[in-house]
Amino acid sequence: MAVGLQPTFFASLLDGTNAGTPQRFLFASVTNPELDDATHGYPEPITLGLTGTKSVGRFTVDRVIEQSIRARRLRVSRGVEIPDPLDTHNALLTMKTAALLSILEGDDDLAITVDRWNAATMIVDNSRNVRNYLIDLARVDHVERLTERAKIAAHQQITKDEVLRENRVRQCAATMTRKAKKEGRKMTKKELRHSIAGKHRGRNDDEMVDDAITYAVNKGTEDGRLRRVQSDDGKGYACWVWEAAQ
Repeated sequence: MAVGLQPTFFASLLDGTNAGTPQRFLFASVTNPELDDATHGYPEPITLGLTGTKSVGRFTVDRVIEQSIRARRLRVSRGVEIPDPLDTHNALLTMKTAALLSILEGDDDLAITVDRWNAATMIVDNSRNVRNYLIDLARVDHVERLTERAKIAAHQQITKDEVLRENRVRQCAATMTRKAKKEGRKMTKKELRHSIAGKHRGRNDDEMVDDAITYAVNKGTEDGRLRRVQSDDGKGYACWVWEAAQ
């Protein structure tokens, strides 16, 4: 079975690591930096005697290969070697690949020789390199997606905060305007500050008051607007008086 996947969709295969799904795949890249400009026809189909009622038969494995596999199993069992979870089927995958090479070469003896094992090892090593590249690519894609989501969430939060603050400014401006209208006299900044509810007074108290006064002066509210004047004590302090909306 051959499966074609775009690199960024490869990550879905990793979800089956514990079940052994990705370990059963040989990975190969279709990118060829050395591809020439010539137009090539479709290759002839490769027919393998792997289907039907006829049995392929038993493969013989060179004793050197058997000893190598057993030695590695011992190292793993003793805790001397800790394999990558994605490489737990490495020996089996190499064995299957060597068996396929034997069939492709038309070997009636179905022998997995050292040469075929070495060739299969090169193929499996290349598969690991392609797989690791895809893993790195998937991680980068995952980080980029998380970063983009974080940016969107941050933007949404900023927008939400801006809307909440604008509502607070508008509410404070309306409260100040009503207070000035009720008093019917010049109001100092301190008096306007005390007129707003305590819930609107925080760390940015002065900034909130300034923004609310600016809003009441420039935009006005349903109860009218504020107009800046000077204090009556001759010191020229800023005060604000109520006036009807124009």
